[in-house]
Amino acid sequence: VETTDSSGLTRLLGVAFPGEKDRQEWENEQEEARRRDHRRIGQDQELFFFNEVSPGSCFFLPKGAHIYNTLTDFIKSEYRRRGFTEVVTPTLYSTALWERSGHWEHYSENMFTVTSEGSQTYALKPMNCPAHCLMFEQRVRSWRELPLRWADFGALHRNELSGALGGLTRVRRFCQDDAHIFCAPEQEEIVACLDFVKVYRVFGFSFHCLLSTRPTPCLWEPEQWDDAEQVICSSVGERWELNPGDGAFYGPKVRAADICPKHGSEARRLGAVQNVFSVLMRLTVTFSGSFHKISYCFSNSGRLTAY
Repeated sequence: VETTDSSGLTRLLGVAFPGEKDRQEWENEQEEARRRDHRRIGQDQELFFFNEVSPGSCFFLPKGAHIYNTLTDFIKSEYRRRGFTEVVTPTLYSTALWERSGHWEHYSENMFTVTSEGSQTYALKPMNCPAHCLMFEQRVRSWRELPLRWADFGALHRNELSGALGGLTRVRRFCQDDAHIFCAPEQEEIVACLDFVKVYRVFGFSFHCLLSTRPTPCLWEPEQWDDAEQVICSSVGERWELNPGDGAFYGPKVRAADICPKHGSEARRLGAVQNVFSVLMRLTVTFSGSFHKISYCFSNSGRLTAY
């Protein structure tokens, strides 16, 4: 590939191989990857398409919408079987909420904003954590209600860079089909969340777990992160590997990744189980009968009905 920049300098990019056999294998993998490209298949089979008028947002045609709804019905049935109830939350929130939760400080560049009513700024939600915390603190909760498991299928928006967009694998508008569990520290909800991740096997995925630890910068003190990481680490039953620094700014997570990438593709990132303790602390989420804040698990068993 040859490119020339504004200064007139020319850059040459190429691929080299130890031998002819390696080159041929690479070319075969590239050709197979193009043949299996879901973007081409989606258009050929009239399932979905993308348009520049709404970058990173998918248009599902009737047959694609049927598949989408079938997957949604499947994952909702799995949520119900595991004791979750469904909630519906708004899409647009005042930046005051994101400032309270810490998202505005650490994630605002990835959020779409809207200015209304003079100087008031709102943002489309990129995730559901703060909204579910608002629902929890809407009234006094008793420890007898815990664990409280809420699933949400609302649309999320993230301002991904245009160069990072890639069909259905990286989008700006999607449904994360995630859930939040409010529980006391002694309630072992993480194990059940990790068991939920096994739902990918229904689709023939073989996966392994990545334990993603604290990034820089992050919220709260190292000791609190140590405790949160230890809780998750002790709960992981599947084979796993350390993924340093890839946690969210508000808590560590265990992410499932496809263990068998094929035909030149990278390992696909699947769902995650996450401890969002710092968001709870900033929003002061508590329950009656205890002066301790809630241990909070985030289950993103999604990307089945995503986008």
